[in-house]
Amino acid sequence: MLPHLGAGAGQAIEDAYLLAKLLSHPQLTNQNVEVGAPFVSIRIKFDMVLQVYDEIRRPRAQSVWEGSIRAGDIYEGYGISGSSPEGMRKDLEGIADFVWEHDLNQDMQQATIRLQQLGIFVNETS
Repeated sequence: MLPHLGAGAGQAIEDAYLLAKLLSHPQLTNQNVEVGAPFVSIRIKFDMVLQVYDEIRRPRAQSVWEGSIRAGDIYEGYGISGSSPEGMRKDLEGIADFVWEHDLNQDMQQATIRLQQLGIFVNETS
């Protein structure tokens, strides 16, 4: 992660939080896997959880990375508004808002829904 948005550590914390929540989810236990091949079944579940985690997190990480590249270009004077302090300020205004306004709980909800669709988690409302 490039440093120009100051978001690298925050991204790591978000990643760790979501991954920990998914891997410690009550529906990802030996008690709710098929009898006969528990190691294979739990392994498959873990693999699917990791795939869904990647589906949810990768677009955000990519956006932060791209935003960091844009910010770095602006800092170097290559922004749309030029290299003057006013131009740089204009180009940087709001550039990191999407980083700080992200709802990580929504990521968890999306991951849970996706895992329910895949049959890894059971929809508890049905």
